[in-house]
Amino acid sequence: MAKLGLGAAPRDTLLLNNLAFALASWGRLTEAEDAFRRISPQEFDSQQLGATLLATKGLLLYRRGSPEQGRLHYERAVEVFRNEGDLFRAALAPLYHAREASLASIANAGDTWNAAQELADKVGTPEVQLLLSRLRTEFVGIGSRAGVTNQ
Repeated sequence: MAKLGLGAAPRDTLLLNNLAFALASWGRLTEAEDAFRRISPQEFDSQQLGATLLATKGLLLYRRGSPEQGRLHYERAVEVFRNEGDLFRAALAPLYHAREASLASIANAGDTWNAAQELADKVGTPEVQLLLSRLRTEFVGIGSRAGVTNQ
């Protein structure tokens, strides 16, 4: 869908971000990074959009083997979302962070997952609950090696 949108608006930041996110999530990292590089650096100055970009950069860093930098990007994104009062995105980012920490076999991935689950349950919107449910299923295989619990 992002590629279709980019046909009409080739510089649209959110579409480029979504394309990078999807490609990275599918393991197509080089293509994801190419899409992400097309985003203007000035876009990071926007509070909410900048936080979304930080989270996607966190995903890319995890996938490139830099989990500490990935963690820092995700944490900064969550901080910005919370400061902006965007609890929806402040709940989504930790869920994706937990997924990446688990896939990278980070020692505290279970703690990251449990904290993300707790926040998602507090927010409780249908979209967050759907993602939580999907990731719980994913974590049955992925998270078990990192001590993740499916509450």
